[in-house]
Amino acid sequence: MPSLRDRLLGAWTLREYTARDGTGATYHPLGREASGLLVYTEPDRMSAQLMAADRPRWPKPHATDHGEVLRAITDGYLAYAGTFSVDEAAAIVTHVPDLSLIPNWVGRPQERRIGWDGDGLVLSTTEEPAGHVLRWRRL
Repeated sequence: MPSLRDRLLGAWTLREYTARDGTGATYHPLGREASGLLVYTEPDRMSAQLMAADRPRWPKPHATDHGEVLRAITDGYLAYAGTFSVDEAAAIVTHVPDLSLIPNWVGRPQERRIGWDGDGLVLSTTEEPAGHVLRWRRL
């Protein structure tokens, strides 16, 4: 049977991204129609991008007063890339971003619990109970 690491390799498209609020209710942080791409490659490199479907468009080409528009655009987008490692025994993948839309994530390990839904990949945050769950389908 292939290792977890080998099963991760390749490209994945987002099926669903859910989270729980303080009351335990489930919601979709980037909306029900969010899209995303997750890529794992040799040697131990990864890239993740998630996008809300309803992000606003730039008001005009070459806009210079970004303000609220830029805030709304970046609030609906998450992207980072870097290295990854897999703890096979614990079924945890750790992403360590070299670059990120969220500056505080650069160099800060992001642990995700690995699960499977049929042949689909399920990654969830490692806090208990899992606060964020991302379901992926292989491309």
